[in-house]
Amino acid sequence: MARRIADGGRRAANLLRPAQIAFGTAEAPEHLNNRRWFMREGTVPPNPFGKIDRVKMNPPAGSADLVEPAGPIDPTISFIALREPNGRPISVYTAYSLHYMGGVGPRHISADYFGMYCETLKKLQDTAAFRTRQV
Repeated sequence: MARRIADGGRRAANLLRPAQIAFGTAEAPEHLNNRRWFMREGTVPPNPFGKIDRVKMNPPAGSADLVEPAGPIDPTISFIALREPNGRPISVYTAYSLHYMGGVGPRHISADYFGMYCETLKKLQDTAAFRTRQV
């Protein structure tokens, strides 16, 4: 294993090339909701260990037993993008605290924003919207 790790480091060093970096954030709270809620006393069932939790994960929306969200949401989308000096993309990394919902049945709606996001990035790579302006 140590040899493979060292090999990975050598290969990465051999592939070094000039790059430009961009980074930033955007806010998108419209896609989020708080999935953990403080509930009215006596309405949370025991957990698998027989104890009563103070909050419930994914309680019924609009329930009269909801007291208040158990914490804030994080609406920030953060990104780091690398490209070659000629503008050819190298990589993009983003982080967004949206809960993924997968494994849905046919003709159901999925929150597969990972796939949608990647497809949108591919479409944008050759457009002026994706390229940064030189200042």
